[in-house]
Amino acid sequence: MNIPPEYAEHQRFILAFLDKAPELRSVWDEYAADEYELVPTSAMYDLARGIVQLLNVQLASPNASTDDALKRIFAFLEMGMEYTEESPIPNLIRLTMCDWLGRQSPTKPLYEAILGYIGPQVQRFLVTADGKMPFWNDRKIGNEVNAPEARVGVVSPRSTPFPFEPDEVLEVVFGVSWHFTFFRYGSHYLLSVVCGSVALYSVEFELSPDEVDAFLKKGNESIVELAKKVTFQPSKYKDRKIKIPHDLKMQAMQNSRPA
Repeated sequence: MNIPPEYAEHQRFILAFLDKAPELRSVWDEYAADEYELVPTSAMYDLARGIVQLLNVQLASPNASTDDALKRIFAFLEMGMEYTEESPIPNLIRLTMCDWLGRQSPTKPLYEAILGYIGPQVQRFLVTADGKMPFWNDRKIGNEVNAPEARVGVVSPRSTPFPFEPDEVLEVVFGVSWHFTFFRYGSHYLLSVVCGSVALYSVEFELSPDEVDAFLKKGNESIVELAKKVTFQPSKYKDRKIKIPHDLKMQAMQNSRPA
């Protein structure tokens, strides 16, 4: 796997994390085998998936070794909260563990198992972008109830209307999990990029004629490069933002899956 120089800190984090938690090495090896270049958000997401797999093992068949592994993992994350907000560990927590908390919340035993291992420093940063995490009103930070309207960092970017027509179909061209999805909508090409450091949000826009031309000449590589630019400087694309309807995206992703 190619790891660009700008991701050296993420590389150091991953190596240190796997040293502390060799139980996650198989998950990392699977990720590295599938990706030609490191994408921090999707890499953190796969590591979070490995943590949840360990939690499921512990719930199904409790044992001291898995319990020890989980304690080591969350102790490492707790220590890592001393890093700056943009560093790998806070991003692992905010962009992936928080998402997993939201996804696993309907399964209360697993949800409670996750919260049982997480330390107080990490708990301060438990936020979800979709606002669907249950039990939220029961949690407290300090002496204040963390009500949904008071959550820090949940981003609700404004969007520009886009002429979606009922006779057109949104299609997935390709994408990278938890990084971006590239769509075709009739003669339009749309890009949805996952951004954020405190909470996840999507930057969605239509490709310009020059960007379409680059895609037609260079193929998928041009879209990967464009998505990276959006990730690093999402504010540059704020004037181009559109809102792709959730139901259209879900249908497009469903149609793109193998039968």
